[in-house]
Formats: sequence, C-alpha cells, structure tokens
Amino acid sequence: MDNRRFKKAEDYYQRGCYTEALSIFSALNQIDESNDCLNYMGCCNLYLGNYQIAKSLLEYLSQKSRIGIGPYLILEEFIQNWVIRLWP
Repeated sequence: MDNRRFKKAEDYYQRGCYTEALSIFSALNQIDESNDCLNYMGCCNLYLGNYQIAKSLLEYLSQKSRIGIGPYLILEEFIQNWVIRLWP
C-alpha cells in the first residue's frame, strides 16, 4: 500500500474532507484491498449521507474479516446516531 497516500487520506478524513478522503481510500483499495480502507470508505460514506453504500461496505468488511462491525465503528463518534438508520 502507498503509505504516503494513505496518510494523506487519513488527514483529509480527520479534517472532515470526506469526499477527498473517500476518493483516495477507494483508489488505494482498488489496487490492494485493505480492511483499513474499507472501514474508512464505509465511515466516509456515512458522513456523506450515503447510508446504503456505507452499510454494504461495512457488512462486507464484517463478513470478510469474520468479526463484528462494532470494533471498526466503535471509535467513530457518530456511531450512536447512525446505527439506528442503518440497522433498523
């Protein structure tokens, strides 16, 4: 993985530039699928209001990694607000 680009995407994410972050995470994930990229892609989509895409990505990540979605989302401050909309 291109660590320089990944760090740039993380910086965008932390600054709230979710469209820019998503673009880089998606490009990196196409080159080499990564759980970290998938998680960030799901979270970016949540922030951007793309709930079904976020749900699909995070469910795929959960199945792929054979763990619950919780560990990936628990660090995100918005989890309590969005889970109800995604998993009724």
